[in-house]
Amino acid sequence: MATSFEFREPIAFTPQVSSPFQAQLGNSEAFNFFRSPERNSSSEQNPEFLNFKSPFAPTEGSLPSVNTPEGKELRTALESPGALNFSTPVDNAASGKKPDYKIVEENGKPKLVKVGDGDPMADGKLNIEIDTGNKSLAESIKNADKNLKQLVKDLISYWTKNHPGTEIPAWMQGILDSQPFIPEGQSSPTPISSNPNQASSPVEQPPAQSASPSWQGDYRSGGGNGYSPDYGGSLPSNSESYYRGGGEDNSWSVPSEAPNFGESPFVDKLVKTLMANEGALNGDGTPKFTAFNPDDNGGISVGLRQWHAGGALPELLNAWKAEDPQKFEQYFKGHSPDQINNMSSAEFANSPGMTEGMKAALADPEYQKVQTRLIEDWVKREVKTGMDLGLTGETELAVFVDVSNQYGQDTATRAASIGKADGDQGKQMNDSARGGQYAERFARIEENFSENSASLTAKAPAASGFNARLADAIEVQDANMAGTGRCAAAVQVALRDAGLGEFMGSGNGWDMLGPLKSSGKFVEISQNQATRGDIIVRPPSAAQDDSVYGDISVVTSNNGGVITQTNDASYQFHNQNSRYDDKAVFLRYVGDKSQTEVTDNSEAAKKEEPAKEKKNA
Repeated sequence: MATSFEFREPIAFTPQVSSPFQAQLGNSEAFNFFRSPERNSSSEQNPEFLNFKSPFAPTEGSLPSVNTPEGKELRTALESPGALNFSTPVDNAASGKKPDYKIVEENGKPKLVKVGDGDPMADGKLNIEIDTGNKSLAESIKNADKNLKQLVKDLISYWTKNHPGTEIPAWMQGILDSQPFIPEGQSSPTPISSNPNQASSPVEQPPAQSASPSWQGDYRSGGGNGYSPDYGGSLPSNSESYYRGGGEDNSWSVPSEAPNFGESPFVDKLVKTLMANEGALNGDGTPKFTAFNPDDNGGISVGLRQWHAGGALPELLNAWKAEDPQKFEQYFKGHSPDQINNMSSAEFANSPGMTEGMKAALADPEYQKVQTRLIEDWVKREVKTGMDLGLTGETELAVFVDVSNQYGQDTATRAASIGKADGDQGKQMNDSARGGQYAERFARIEENFSENSASLTAKAPAASGFNARLADAIEVQDANMAGTGRCAAAVQVALRDAGLGEFMGSGNGWDMLGPLKSSGKFVEISQNQATRGDIIVRPPSAAQDDSVYGDISVVTSNNGGVITQTNDASYQFHNQNSRYDDKAVFLRYVGDKSQTEVTDNSEAAKKEEPAKEKKNA
């Protein structure tokens, strides 16, 4: 089966969701799932939308009536325990089974067509066949999987808004964590989550708290959507500190090695300036560890960086818990970092003992050391990212870091494009990101920093331990991006989180091979040497590759003759697969050495500890 999702509980909320994945179910008005908010006319007028409203809109305790048999069948499938399967004509021919529905393309639009007159739920499952038309099977399944996951992210946002204090339904996270199965016979990857009988070891997932979906932070007052006259966005009406990092970046999700700048007065001063801009610096210049904003645009913000609920707060909470789990349990009354992160200001204030516990944690000397380490490492990483984007001046780099903390790295990166112009562009960057507001923040930066070059040199990370960090980092991006087709972006973010931010924006897929090799920090190795943390790059012309840009991924396992490779998704191939032809390039990080002898690690790869099996939630 191409994709399998289990639905374990009824859905009970009313979203109005716009999704690129649209389908038709006769003339039914029973459902309204994919209809965009601005188009609320009947399905006769807008037949391209599949109506899914009934399962999501209980009226006074009972669901609305369903107007068509097809609607009732699909509603039953969504509300009852069972499985929803995406299949292909090849799958169904091989199994001798008929699909319950087909998704076919009609006039350039997907259409859902019922097959036969029988009860589609007779076997407790709903089988939906994808007719790939003139597209490859891999592309069709990936697109369906990607759009379904984007839809689920939208639904999670609505659930969080409309059901404060309640857990997200398990089936939602299960869909986000799943991977599509694309048959090997179609020259496509076999995802580990759908193939439990593989001889090789599947990818070991990162801890649950570090694999938060990338929608977190987006549902509360802006979510990093910083103002820019060129890029749109919005400013909050009543609060300066409404984002506080995290969000689309998720750099807190994996332990990242901070760049080593040596003794740097610039970095030290920038850390203090950021604290001051966040109201976390005392009058005598000492850190105000106990800074606590109980209602920062709908969520709490705490500590030196003002880690914000819905944004970067899990970075602090997870680090505290790792430092002393017993204290964490005591301070936060058994709540997990994820539960705390998803609390609104009101929920946090009304949870017995939570405010007192947070204040005690902020005042704890051991936990204060964690705050210091986190903010210093984060500032160093952001400075290095700014440098990799071409910023050199002290003011420019300071603005980049400050904007990234307030609005998120995407907004800071857009502002950095202005900083590439000649001369100091710090004020222009600040105005672009903030729309001329928050003048006091820039005034403090202007007072503390000059237009001169920051004169920083970051040493490359040591080769020892790099592969492990890169593999951990790419697994987090696998969870965050959930098969969105952004393989190069996933690898670039993972490289940055492992300590190499210089490859951000270095191209798509095969384009990255040149920058990686010319850096002098990677050397080619043979396929049989490849082990966890090495990189695979394939050109578009490689056998079995129908993509436009080729592919880049990180080896996350090489056991039992099967290679697991990960980017925005995880796939497995036998090592004799033709995709590993002489055009596929395997790379290993060696640090600053441009030439080095690479030992054969194939035996070590075989002895890797078996990873835990990835399963759907």
